[in-house]
Amino acid sequence: MSKITFKILFEDKLLRRIELPSNITFEQLQDIIIKFTNKFVPQFTYSDDEGDQIFISTTIELHEAIRCAIKQNCLRLTTFAEQIPKIKQTIREVNDSIELNKHNIQNSNNNNNNNNNNNNNNN
Repeated sequence: MSKITFKILFEDKLLRRIELPSNITFEQLQDIIIKFTNKFVPQFTYSDDEGDQIFISTTIELHEAIRCAIKQNCLRLTTFAEQIPKIKQTIREVNDSIELNKHNIQNSNNNNNNNNNNNNNNN
């Protein structure tokens, strides 16, 4: 398995220089950075081969960034903070919404079953 050096910058200062497997996932990289900071969930950008700043939010995007950096064997990621409480609140809201939708679907299915049973009894 090949490795690549990651230079992780925060507020234009080098936070860490670490060597990681080139097949690392986005979530694994986030977990590593969280261990260094304990203050925020990191989000990342990098400069692509044309010099454009690209936001990374998935493993596929991270692997594209790694592919672009292979020639230098070093990927420079700029990280910025997404406050954990804000993310936790958003996750809580999404989970609540999912539960509400499940409840509504279940009620709708129960109503449909009751209507079908009533129709069968009338026949």
